[in-house]
Amino acid sequence: TRAIRDAFTDDIRRIVVDSAEAYEKIREFLRAVMPHHVRKVKLHEGNEPLFYHYGVEQEIEKMNSRTVSLPRGGSIVLEQTEALVAIDVNSGRYRGRGDAEETAFQINMAAAPEIARQIRLRDLGGVLVIDFIDMEDPDHRAQVEKALWEALKPDRSRLRMLKMSPFCIV
Repeated sequence: TRAIRDAFTDDIRRIVVDSAEAYEKIREFLRAVMPHHVRKVKLHEGNEPLFYHYGVEQEIEKMNSRTVSLPRGGSIVLEQTEALVAIDVNSGRYRGRGDAEETAFQINMAAAPEIARQIRLRDLGGVLVIDFIDMEDPDHRAQVEKALWEALKPDRSRLRMLKMSPFCIV
């Protein structure tokens, strides 16, 4: 009930539980406070465990890894220290079409939403330093900065983001 109360928002399309008891408790709570959302609660009745079925186990493994692969190549590396969290964007073996600038731009654009996602998943806070791959084009830097800000916006935490430096550090 506490998780539903604290985390449930209108944009959540479905709540899946694998316990009949939890299913009834959640429906009862929603009937009392948000009756129009009761239909979103589903009971998982499949043979495979709920977390395995939805890939939660894999996500937990990823969350505990310091390196996160990006979908089309490249990766981000997260290093948590007492003073700050350093997040480094790497190209890895990614070789996009065109020149190095375009490759860096494409990887950075893919990294921005994943960085925001990892910040939420890992509940990272304090000072975070993000080292994007260097880009010369000011328009590319502005687009990556905007993509990161847009990906961070839904976060309920209070945040402050400084402008990207000429060295592509946020």
